[in-house]
Amino acid sequence: VLHLDAKLVRMANSAQYFGFAFDRDLVRQRIADGVVGGPDPARVSVLVSRDGECEIDVTGAPPWNEGPHEGAVAIGAVAPTPVSSKNVNLFHRTTNRKLLDRIERRYPDADVVIVCNDMDEVAGTVVANVAAQIDGVWRTPPVEAGTVPTAFRDRLIAAGMLVERAFSRDDLKSAEAIGVIDDIHGWRVVGLIE
Repeated sequence: VLHLDAKLVRMANSAQYFGFAFDRDLVRQRIADGVVGGPDPARVSVLVSRDGECEIDVTGAPPWNEGPHEGAVAIGAVAPTPVSSKNVNLFHRTTNRKLLDRIERRYPDADVVIVCNDMDEVAGTVVANVAAQIDGVWRTPPVEAGTVPTAFRDRLIAAGMLVERAFSRDDLKSAEAIGVIDDIHGWRVVGLIE
């Protein structure tokens, strides 16, 4: 599983924040058992309950795109209503997705919906991180803006391909290029719709 150690750290941090039991070795073993004989590449979803039990769902994964010029394109929309930068569900991948699902349903023609926080900074998408090329530099919002620090995003920052820096809705709309980054697809170029 791509970036497994980093994902387990993120899951452990979220479990601790919400007061869930989390057994990293149990989750690692359940993932290993779940991918045996499954699709390759695989998309693995992990659901951890408050008592630390976990369920694994394995499905086929879409093609992986390592960088911004590999041709994968997503249709994106920018939600007009801001989300609170204090909403803890923006910082963690949880099943408490009511707000994000409601936002996403408003844009049935979009592959990704970009949200901004109450300071008009880009926070991310409903399911991925955002990157924008501004003045020749690829930027991604800082965690404080309301984004989840995913493994692939962190790796791109460490490699110098992304710089963590806040940018506004207007900056996004005038960016030289826009991308979305997630641990399922990798990097996809985004074309915005109104």
